[in-house]
Amino acid sequence: MLNRPRAELELNIGNALFTHDQVHLLEKFVKDAKHCYQAEVFPANFTNPSEVEKQITSYIENKTHIKDDIKGLRPDSVMVLVNQVFLKAYWQNPFNSQATREADFFVDKKAMVKVPMMHKDAYFKTYRDADLSCEVVELPYKGGASALFILPDQGKLKHVEQALGKDLLFKWMNSLRGRRVELFLPRFSISGSYDVKNTLQKMGITDVFKDCADLSGMTGKPKLKVSKAIHKTYLNIHENGTEAAATTLMEMVLMSCPLVIRFNRPFCVSITIDRNILFLGRVQDPTKN
Repeated sequence: MLNRPRAELELNIGNALFTHDQVHLLEKFVKDAKHCYQAEVFPANFTNPSEVEKQITSYIENKTHIKDDIKGLRPDSVMVLVNQVFLKAYWQNPFNSQATREADFFVDKKAMVKVPMMHKDAYFKTYRDADLSCEVVELPYKGGASALFILPDQGKLKHVEQALGKDLLFKWMNSLRGRRVELFLPRFSISGSYDVKNTLQKMGITDVFKDCADLSGMTGKPKLKVSKAIHKTYLNIHENGTEAAATTLMEMVLMSCPLVIRFNRPFCVSITIDRNILFLGRVQDPTKN
């Protein structure tokens, strides 16, 4: 459902199976994988790991427009599962790039970096979570997606991170109220590459990685185990991404004192669409990808 075409944003979520050219997948499994997960299946010669690494790198670049070389595949591997998420969207109310100024961002108590800080004085939906000591600001995208930026009070980042979850995010969404805000938000790009084997094992998905794994539903033969699971994410936050960012934007606001929210220290961000969480991460240092 999330992959359905949208006029005002680009969203690509998908899965791919790269399998040894001597491994034959059952027709039912391939059909179910394509139907339920929009998965693509590609034959790969794992006796030549560097060739497969280039093949997977090319696939990810084609799907996400990001070049990030895959390294470290073992010659005895027989299958790799790749999951990618790519979102390109534009704010409903873009920032004016002419208002972006260099500003201080305090990475921690001892380190400070200079970042391009976007600025906008307008009406935003916000919420102050007194229990978790943080400010929440929603910025809607065109096409139905939205971003929640969570700014913990000084020293409260770990406290907020430990509490983050679906129920808390939805509570914040339902509690948002519009008010005038003078918002300062850094422009940044972050990406991640994760071997999620350990994460899956902590979730209880363990047998598929063991010698005793039974994946006969995939090949008809029990002697098969998953060798590697790779997850790629990318997020680019900027003023707009189009020429419209250079135009002068005029907004009428009441002459009231705005709430100033300055994202000049580590914060969290969540991207949702149709109340589905696409992205959840922490920005510790906006100058690092």
